[in-house]
Amino acid sequence: KLTPGTDIFTQDWKFLIILDACRPDIFLKVTKKLKLKGNFKTILSKGPTTGSFVKNSIGNRKMKDVVYINANPSVNKILDELTPKNFHAFYNLWLTHWDDNLKTVHPKHVIKETLKIIPKHKNKRFIIHFLQPHMPFLTLKRFRKLSMIAKFKRHFLYHSGLFTVCGDPLYPFMTKNQIIYHYTKSLEITLSLIKSKLLPKLKKLGKVVITSDHSELFGERFLFFKIYGHVDVPSPKLRRVPWFEVI
Repeated sequence: KLTPGTDIFTQDWKFLIILDACRPDIFLKVTKKLKLKGNFKTILSKGPTTGSFVKNSIGNRKMKDVVYINANPSVNKILDELTPKNFHAFYNLWLTHWDDNLKTVHPKHVIKETLKIIPKHKNKRFIIHFLQPHMPFLTLKRFRKLSMIAKFKRHFLYHSGLFTVCGDPLYPFMTKNQIIYHYTKSLEITLSLIKSKLLPKLKKLGKVVITSDHSELFGERFLFFKIYGHVDVPSPKLRRVPWFEVI
């Protein structure tokens, strides 16, 4: 049974930025490199995956004071028809801004649309859910080739070796160092855009917090298994996420 974790909706924020699958250690490293000012700590998420995080954090709760700006299709897989009822407004940017080449929503589009949406909803709180640094990485130019290989080797989807579990079909085709490099670069690109394009506007309007729905593992163990990515297991390491109050 999972320990409860932090209820994000009872915390103090006007804007809650969710970076999908964001490790606290790499987040801290990148924020220091970018000289992003804020108070850093970690919290325990309510789930080890986006699905469990959404289910355990939101469920059937009514949050009419919250506008959810979402780039992740997995959020809708859980909420489905409940989304319009749960929030004051819900925007699915993955339906309108999906990049077929990158196989994700680029953070620049999330930022651009967020700045258009905010003035439409006075006196509301906002969740801004980016897909980065979640795979596929913004700098992984071999993504198409690797995807084609993965389609023909479906057995690699979860088991890339004895006692090794991968939460993404591309991870078995990458070294640990490659994974960490591209993951870090994707996070750096995203946070750099957030710092330069989004935070100057948001900070004038209210308190901004940056967090994540769950973490990401690069070979850390759960029981007898080494895990790459994230899977729905009760690992505390998968649930430990950053909580960064921007100043």
